[in-house]
Amino acid sequence: MTRKEKWWFLIKGTLLSVLIFFSISFITIVLQLPPFQDYDTNKIKIGFPWQFYYQFCIERCDYRHGWDIVYWFYDCVLTWVITMILYWLISFKKYKKT
Repeated sequence: MTRKEKWWFLIKGTLLSVLIFFSISFITIVLQLPPFQDYDTNKIKIGFPWQFYYQFCIERCDYRHGWDIVYWFYDCVLTWVITMILYWLISFKKYKKT
């Protein structure tokens, strides 16, 4: 691999990991919507495997929320590492065949 190919590999893998991270976060929200959870729960938790955002309702319109930036960073790094390893394995198999 040339230097330019390595940079493109890193850029493509990073963009892929961003898309996967957003997809996982979206799925964690969707799984908390009424068809999957009780209608009475007013809680939202985002993040897998670490929960980095939460929101809950105390009274009718009194919502509380919070972020944990460290867990968000852990989720991002874990997603990036796993995505890059899998992307490298897939690309290595393709590169080896040619």
